[in-house]
Amino acid sequence: MDSDNASGKVVTVPAPEPSREELLQLYQIAVDEYRFQVNLNWSRTQYYLTLNVGIIGISTGILQIAKGDVGYLTAGLYFAGLVCCGLSLAASYTQHGYYRSIRDHKANLEKALQLNTHGIRTTAGMGGRVARLGKVTTFLNVLMVVLAMMNVAGLITVVFRQ
Repeated sequence: MDSDNASGKVVTVPAPEPSREELLQLYQIAVDEYRFQVNLNWSRTQYYLTLNVGIIGISTGILQIAKGDVGYLTAGLYFAGLVCCGLSLAASYTQHGYYRSIRDHKANLEKALQLNTHGIRTTAGMGGRVARLGKVTTFLNVLMVVLAMMNVAGLITVVFRQ
Protein backbone atom coordinates (compact mmCIF):
# COMPACT_ATOMS: atom_id res chain seq x y z
CA MET A 1 0.00 0.00 0.00
CA ASP A 2 1.34 3.48 -0.86
CA SER A 3 0.87 6.70 1.12
CA ASP A 4 2.23 10.25 0.94
CA ASN A 5 4.32 11.57 3.79
CA ALA A 6 5.03 15.21 4.74
CA SER A 7 7.88 15.54 2.23
CA GLY A 8 5.61 14.48 -0.64
CA LYS A 9 7.47 11.21 -1.25
CA VAL A 10 5.49 8.06 -1.71
CA VAL A 11 6.20 5.57 1.06
CA THR A 12 5.34 1.92 0.55
CA VAL A 13 3.67 0.39 3.57
CA PRO A 14 3.66 -3.41 3.63
CA ALA A 15 0.26 -5.07 3.65
CA PRO A 16 -0.65 -6.74 6.92
CA GLU A 17 -0.16 -10.49 7.08
CA PRO A 18 -3.41 -12.42 6.68
CA SER A 19 -4.81 -14.07 9.78
CA ARG A 20 -4.88 -17.86 10.15
CA GLU A 21 -8.62 -17.81 9.47
CA GLU A 22 -8.06 -15.89 6.23
CA LEU A 23 -5.31 -18.31 5.23
CA LEU A 24 -7.63 -21.26 5.93
CA GLN A 25 -10.31 -19.68 3.73
CA LEU A 26 -7.76 -19.14 0.98
CA TYR A 27 -6.56 -22.72 1.41
CA GLN A 28 -10.12 -24.05 0.99
CA ILE A 29 -10.51 -21.97 -2.17
CA ALA A 30 -7.16 -23.25 -3.44
CA VAL A 31 -8.16 -26.87 -2.78
CA ASP A 32 -11.46 -26.31 -4.61
CA GLU A 33 -9.61 -24.70 -7.53
CA TYR A 34 -7.11 -27.58 -7.54
CA ARG A 35 -9.95 -30.11 -7.80
CA PHE A 36 -11.60 -28.03 -10.52
CA GLN A 37 -8.37 -27.93 -12.56
CA VAL A 38 -7.85 -31.68 -12.23
CA ASN A 39 -11.41 -32.42 -13.36
CA LEU A 40 -11.36 -29.85 -16.16
CA ASN A 41 -8.02 -31.10 -17.45
CA TRP A 42 -9.22 -34.71 -17.45
CA SER A 43 -12.46 -33.76 -19.25
CA ARG A 44 -10.53 -31.85 -21.89
CA THR A 45 -8.10 -34.72 -22.31
CA GLN A 46 -11.01 -37.11 -22.89
CA TYR A 47 -12.30 -34.79 -25.63
CA TYR A 48 -8.86 -34.58 -27.26
CA LEU A 49 -8.46 -38.36 -27.24
CA THR A 50 -11.98 -38.95 -28.56
CA LEU A 51 -11.55 -36.38 -31.33
CA ASN A 52 -8.19 -37.73 -32.44
CA VAL A 53 -9.19 -41.40 -32.35
CA GLY A 54 -12.44 -40.49 -34.14
CA ILE A 55 -10.57 -38.73 -36.96
CA ILE A 56 -8.29 -41.73 -37.44
CA GLY A 57 -11.24 -44.12 -37.37
CA ILE A 58 -13.29 -42.13 -39.87
CA SER A 59 -10.32 -41.61 -42.19
CA THR A 60 -9.39 -45.27 -42.12
CA GLY A 61 -13.02 -46.29 -42.65
CA ILE A 62 -13.34 -44.06 -45.71
CA LEU A 63 -10.04 -45.38 -47.04
CA GLN A 64 -11.20 -48.99 -46.60
CA ILE A 65 -14.68 -48.50 -48.08
CA ALA A 66 -13.60 -46.37 -51.03
CA LYS A 67 -10.53 -48.52 -51.75
CA GLY A 68 -8.38 -45.40 -52.05
CA ASP A 69 -10.55 -43.59 -54.58
CA VAL A 70 -11.09 -40.55 -52.36
CA GLY A 71 -7.46 -39.65 -51.84
CA TYR A 72 -7.77 -35.91 -51.34
CA LEU A 73 -10.58 -36.22 -48.81
CA THR A 74 -8.83 -38.94 -46.84
CA ALA A 75 -5.47 -37.18 -47.01
CA GLY A 76 -7.17 -34.03 -45.74
CA LEU A 77 -8.73 -35.92 -42.85
CA TYR A 78 -5.43 -37.49 -41.87
CA PHE A 79 -3.76 -34.09 -42.10
CA ALA A 80 -6.55 -32.60 -39.94
CA GLY A 81 -5.92 -35.42 -37.46
CA LEU A 82 -2.23 -34.57 -37.40
CA VAL A 83 -3.01 -30.90 -36.77
CA CYS A 84 -5.51 -31.83 -34.03
CA CYS A 85 -2.87 -33.98 -32.31
CA GLY A 86 -0.45 -31.05 -32.35
CA LEU A 87 -3.06 -28.66 -31.02
CA SER A 88 -4.09 -31.20 -28.37
CA LEU A 89 -0.48 -31.43 -27.19
CA ALA A 90 -0.23 -27.62 -27.03
CA ALA A 91 -3.54 -27.32 -25.18
CA SER A 92 -2.52 -30.08 -22.77
CA TYR A 93 0.72 -28.24 -22.01
CA THR A 94 -1.19 -25.01 -21.37
CA GLN A 95 -3.81 -26.62 -19.16
CA HIS A 96 -1.10 -28.40 -17.17
CA GLY A 97 0.41 -24.97 -16.50
CA TYR A 98 -2.87 -23.91 -14.88
CA TYR A 99 -2.77 -27.05 -12.74
CA ARG A 100 0.86 -26.45 -11.71
CA SER A 101 0.06 -22.86 -10.79
CA ILE A 102 -2.75 -23.76 -8.40
CA ARG A 103 -0.79 -26.74 -7.04
CA ASP A 104 2.11 -24.43 -6.16
CA HIS A 105 -0.24 -21.83 -4.67
CA LYS A 106 -1.84 -24.53 -2.50
CA ALA A 107 1.61 -25.69 -1.37
CA ASN A 108 2.57 -22.12 -0.42
CA LEU A 109 -0.60 -21.80 1.66
CA GLU A 110 0.22 -25.12 3.36
CA LYS A 111 3.63 -23.70 4.30
CA ALA A 112 2.07 -20.49 5.61
CA LEU A 113 -0.39 -22.54 7.65
CA GLN A 114 2.45 -24.81 8.82
CA LEU A 115 0.51 -27.91 7.81
CA ASN A 116 3.74 -29.83 7.10
CA THR A 117 2.73 -33.48 6.61
CA HIS A 118 -0.97 -32.70 7.08
CA GLY A 119 -1.40 -30.91 3.76
CA ILE A 120 -3.30 -32.53 0.92
CA ARG A 121 -1.13 -34.94 -1.07
CA THR A 122 -3.09 -36.73 -3.77
CA THR A 123 -0.14 -38.23 -5.62
CA ALA A 124 3.38 -39.34 -4.87
CA GLY A 125 4.67 -36.35 -6.84
CA MET A 126 2.97 -33.96 -4.41
CA GLY A 127 5.20 -34.83 -1.50
CA GLY A 128 5.36 -38.58 -1.12
CA ARG A 129 8.63 -40.44 -0.76
CA VAL A 130 7.83 -43.13 -3.31
CA ALA A 131 8.52 -42.01 -6.85
CA ARG A 132 5.93 -42.77 -9.51
CA LEU A 133 6.85 -44.84 -12.54
CA GLY A 134 5.72 -42.04 -14.81
CA LYS A 135 3.65 -38.91 -14.96
CA VAL A 136 0.15 -38.91 -16.39
CA THR A 137 1.11 -35.98 -18.60
CA THR A 138 3.98 -37.99 -20.07
CA PHE A 139 1.69 -40.93 -20.82
CA LEU A 140 -0.84 -38.64 -22.50
CA ASN A 141 1.87 -36.93 -24.54
CA VAL A 142 3.18 -40.31 -25.73
CA LEU A 143 -0.36 -41.35 -26.64
CA MET A 144 -0.90 -38.16 -28.65
CA VAL A 145 2.42 -38.66 -30.46
CA VAL A 146 1.39 -42.23 -31.32
CA LEU A 147 -1.92 -40.93 -32.69
CA ALA A 148 -0.03 -38.29 -34.68
CA MET A 149 2.22 -40.99 -36.13
CA MET A 150 -0.89 -42.99 -37.10
CA ASN A 151 -2.15 -39.92 -38.96
CA VAL A 152 1.21 -39.58 -40.72
CA ALA A 153 1.13 -43.28 -41.66
CA GLY A 154 -2.40 -42.85 -43.03
CA LEU A 155 -1.38 -39.76 -44.95
CA ILE A 156 1.61 -41.57 -46.48
CA THR A 157 -0.60 -44.53 -47.39
CA VAL A 158 -3.08 -42.28 -49.18
CA VAL A 159 -0.38 -40.34 -51.03
CA PHE A 160 1.37 -43.49 -52.30
CA ARG A 161 -1.93 -45.07 -53.40
CA GLN A 162 -2.58 -42.15 -55.77
